[in-house]
Amino acid sequence: MIKNIPIIYPNELFYSFICRTYVRSGVGSSKEFTKLVFAKGTDQPKTGFINKLKNDFKIKLNKQLSDVDILSKHTIFNFYSRFLTKEEKEKAISEIINGKSSFNYLHTPVIKENTHLRYCPRCVEEDRNIFGEAYFHIEHQLEKVKVCVHHHCRLLETKIFYGCKNQLILTPLEVCELDNKVEEVPIDSIELRFSKNIYEFLIYDFKIETNVGFEKLLTDRLDDKYFLSARRERKNLDLIYEDILKFYEGYELFSISRRRLAAILRGIEYNTFDILLIAFFEGIRVDELCNLVNINNDKSEEFDKKVIKLYDDGNSYLKISQIMDVDKETVRKIILKKIAKQSLK
Repeated sequence: MIKNIPIIYPNELFYSFICRTYVRSGVGSSKEFTKLVFAKGTDQPKTGFINKLKNDFKIKLNKQLSDVDILSKHTIFNFYSRFLTKEEKEKAISEIINGKSSFNYLHTPVIKENTHLRYCPRCVEEDRNIFGEAYFHIEHQLEKVKVCVHHHCRLLETKIFYGCKNQLILTPLEVCELDNKVEEVPIDSIELRFSKNIYEFLIYDFKIETNVGFEKLLTDRLDDKYFLSARRERKNLDLIYEDILKFYEGYELFSISRRRLAAILRGIEYNTFDILLIAFFEGIRVDELCNLVNINNDKSEEFDKKVIKLYDDGNSYLKISQIMDVDKETVRKIILKKIAKQSLK
């Protein structure tokens, strides 16, 4: 039994916490330690998420952190669960806490074989001054974040693999072979500005409520110039894609294809990183993305209401089409739709 459990640090990766607990435990080997902590003692430690824990260890840990706190504040769960329904989030929490693979419940990417845990040399120095030791931060482990948003420098890699390739090795950052080389990143660079946006999205308070409909917000906030009609029915994807490529010019991690852009805007493809790329391009704030349950506006509906108001005021189809800059057939369809709804009442 593990008698003393250390305090988990702000934004500390849960794997890092497990490693520090092992070092303090006095247990002779990581193999023996995992038998005391993991429900299945032969499990390889998960770096991005969490292994199923033994009941006695979990009870002690839950006095410090709830299951939701563990996942939302000390793994990358927040980043990949934002746009799930309440039911999907509850299922994901229950299953992942019990050691199930996150791939079954979250839209997490396949981890590349050469991916390693990362650190910021300035965070290492800062953490040692504040806490007496360095530790792995969750914000440094997201697949496409390569800079530290706190210190505006490049992240460096350890030799610890991200994923489940570390066998039973439990290595805290403090005992890793670290490089103190600092490579500055320009504060006005698109990479740093977007990485800050990702960080804000990651640490924004977790909410269990349904937070779906990102495609509606992304479409709603597109400028009128990106639509082929005043009613905003059809998007000019070529123009959107052309402008988003210009916006992210020089950003090596941008990889959205025109086809994927179209799929995301229609809500039929889900990729958190790409959703954030599009939202940042459109100037959508993180708090708006994280509170989609409050989004309830549709510009096409507003357009239809204006058309109906003009019709009710006695204007002809032709006059309405001239005022609203739309063809007469579109006006006719809107009015007929209104009449059909009224006949059903």
